[in-house]
Amino acid sequence: MNESEKTVLVVDDNPAIRKRLRSAFMSNGFKTCTEAADGEVAIQLAFRVRPDLITLDLSMPDMNGLETASRLRSLLPTTPIILLTLYPTDLVKTQTSRAGVDVVMSKTDDVSAVVCKARELLAS
Repeated sequence: MNESEKTVLVVDDNPAIRKRLRSAFMSNGFKTCTEAADGEVAIQLAFRVRPDLITLDLSMPDMNGLETASRLRSLLPTTPIILLTLYPTDLVKTQTSRAGVDVVMSKTDDVSAVVCKARELLAS
């Protein structure tokens, strides 16, 4: 299955970041990009949409990215999750893997790097 058949769920409380990621995925041939501003909405959307890939912000109000990832992982056990944060070195790898996160990337990375990593995860 190529990107033109793939659905991405972008979860971030910052609308500008959601828009930038959505634009990057859509302009790189992904079929659909659904957005959520918080963990609760992300879980509801993931249940309904069944995305092929999820990008997830670490710092969100109410439910942080690690808690959201853990709940998403139980719902979608094989869906790749990319966690985005301003401070990736502060996260302990065991924390993120226990929560079900596949890759941690910096929010300062170019969005093309996120799309590239997404393609790698979907290909494996």
